[in-house]
Amino acid sequence: MNNTSWLWLLSPIVLLLIAIVGATWKLGAWKGGVDKALEGLHKAIKRLDKKIDALPTPAFASGSPLRLTEFGEKLSREIQAKEWAAALAPALIEKCEGNVPYEVQEICIEYAKAELHLSTDEDARLKHCAFENGVTVEIVRQVLGIELRDEVLAKRNA
Repeated sequence: MNNTSWLWLLSPIVLLLIAIVGATWKLGAWKGGVDKALEGLHKAIKRLDKKIDALPTPAFASGSPLRLTEFGEKLSREIQAKEWAAALAPALIEKCEGNVPYEVQEICIEYAKAELHLSTDEDARLKHCAFENGVTVEIVRQVLGIELRDEVLAKRNA
């Protein structure tokens, strides 16, 4: 073997290493593009989820102010929301003082959805109503919030 024959053996190895480094570089760039695309898809799904949440449910009529449909009235009767609202309204009147009706609505719905602490029996009643009518407990709580808003506004304006 002559002195330059080892160079012929080294050339394919060097070319193979260059190809591997190039492929790795391209794969990393491709992965970065995929990550950006997935991030954009995730943001789009979040926006779509917010829009879906804003769609009217069969319990509420569109328009202002929010009002219950016949189905919403049925839910209200099943959980005895008017009686519940009459009992809860005095505690919320002070909290709603100085607020416009829209803000009163927001306060009452938020109270019914998040702040209202239920007994085991009350919680079971809401869940049973939701299950029997094919809606979420959140919708049943919103129905209570609408009845509570009406009661607070009526007592505040009386």
